Amino acid sequence: MKPFRRHTQKKAIANHFWIICQELRIFIMDIMTAMLSILLVLILFLVMRRDPEKSRIKKMLSKIPGPPTYPILGNAWELINLPSHRYMDVLSKYSNDYGPIFCTWIGTKGIVSLNTAETAE
Repeated sequence: MKPFRRHTQKKAIANHFWIICQELRIFIMDIMTAMLSILLVLILFLVMRRDPEKSRIKKMLSKIPGPPTYPILGNAWELINLPSHRYMDVLSKYSNDYGPIFCTWIGTKGIVSLNTAETAE
C-alpha cells in the first residue's frame, strides 16, 4: 500500500503545481493585457496630439463652409459605398449646398474646392 500512497501524493503535488502554473499564467496574461492597454492609450494620445501648425490650418479650414464631418473618416463616409462615377454627383451637391468654395475632409486631410473660374482667380 505504501507505493500507492506515495504515487497519489506525487500526483496530488503535480496537480497542485499545475494549478499554480495555470493561475500564474492567467495573472501574467492579465498584467500583459493591462500593459498593452496602457501602451495603446499612450500611442493614441501621441497620435491625437496636435501639431501647432496643423491645428492653425484646421482652424482656418473650419471657417470655410462644408458638409458635417465624422471623426477620423471626415466626409469619406459618403463616398465609401458609392461607385467612382457618382463622386461628381456628391461634389455637385456640395457645391449647390455650400456655394462655389467649400471644404471637405477625407480622413484628416482638408480639401478646399473652388468651383468657378472667378473663385479660382
